Amino acid sequence: MLYYSKELDKFFNTEKECADAISKFNEEQKKREAEKKQKNAQRAERAKAVEQARSEMVEAQKKYHDLLAKFIEDYGSFHMTTSSADELPLCLSWFNLL
Repeated sequence: MLYYSKELDKFFNTEKECADAISKFNEEQKKREAEKKQKNAQRAERAKAVEQARSEMVEAQKKYHDLLAKFIEDYGSFHMTTSSADELPLCLSWFNLL
């Protein structure tokens, strides 16, 4: 007599083989779900860190522009020499100009 598993869509020779295969399948499925939950939690955590870093960058840019505007207002101009791409303004990276 053959035993059929709906979950696996497969036939087995004995009831024990069928039950063992279903049990193994369910364990693997639980493991995959747990890994998926862990990855989703990790993704959310890392996304939060990226958002935090971006907000810190925006605040730093605002401070930079305010200080620069005040300096130019007081002294008329500001000159700065850059020696590496890391020192160029962030906006250039938005247009892939770095």
